[in-house]
Amino acid sequence: MKKKKLLFVINPHSGSSDYSNMDNLIISVCQPMNVDLQILHTTGKNDRVNISNKIEEYKPDTVITAGGDGTVNQVASLLINSKIKLGILPKGSANGLAYNVNIGDDFEEEIRKIITGKVHRMDSLLINNKHYCFHLSDIGINARLIKRFEEDDTRGLMGYTKELLNELKDRKKVFKTIIKTKEKKYRLKTEMILLANAKSFGTGAIINPKGEIDDGLFEIIVLKPYPWWSILSLFTKMFTGKINHLKYIKTIRTTSAIIRLNSPQVLQSDGEILGETDEITIKIIPNSLSIIY
Repeated sequence: MKKKKLLFVINPHSGSSDYSNMDNLIISVCQPMNVDLQILHTTGKNDRVNISNKIEEYKPDTVITAGGDGTVNQVASLLINSKIKLGILPKGSANGLAYNVNIGDDFEEEIRKIITGKVHRMDSLLINNKHYCFHLSDIGINARLIKRFEEDDTRGLMGYTKELLNELKDRKKVFKTIIKTKEKKYRLKTEMILLANAKSFGTGAIINPKGEIDDGLFEIIVLKPYPWWSILSLFTKMFTGKINHLKYIKTIRTTSAIIRLNSPQVLQSDGEILGETDEITIKIIPNSLSIIY
């Protein structure tokens, strides 16, 4: 039988975890399972090109990412509509996609699952005909929070919490939007717009209770302006899966949309800042990625 070929893409700068023993762990688990493997470390320079070249050269059956959502996005974007499968070892500050498909942090167990496990097909989102999203993208509060997180070069849950408190201390930023889908046109005031291919953030907060990664649809969740005293209720509803019951939340399910804003806002996709924009196009690409979990 032909040996499986695995390519491990390790981001040593993700999260606050120690990666010093990662290579040895991978080799020790894989050797008894009779697979071929190669390991590529990202450096922050030309990573997409380097990963793409390695995939072309090595022709792996599966590419396994060890990092956070940004690393997953970088690799998965190269695997769209290909026969190559994606595996995930979650080691980032946020591991949203891994959380949504119940991938844990016992890496020995997860590597074995990737080698022997079941392949699932999932959808992806194409944003502005250029960027892919596999988990969550958003405009507004959370995108600004991620930008703060990056600029302050903080890591881990404590860093994220610090930036959240800084964001909440700032004056509320409300903007107007026109959202046009095949079905309807909406004019709304909002503090945040989420483009969701999944149910929850990596923290476990459920922002999109109806979300499924393989249903051929995505959800636009609009957080309308809310009074400061409702913030506790907002967080409580998120962690109990009932956020869609709030009057401040508008959920739109569709296959494609154009979102226009009255002023440029920060846009992020899977934890990576894409810059400021006042127009976003989104469409679903059904069953476009093979993922093992």
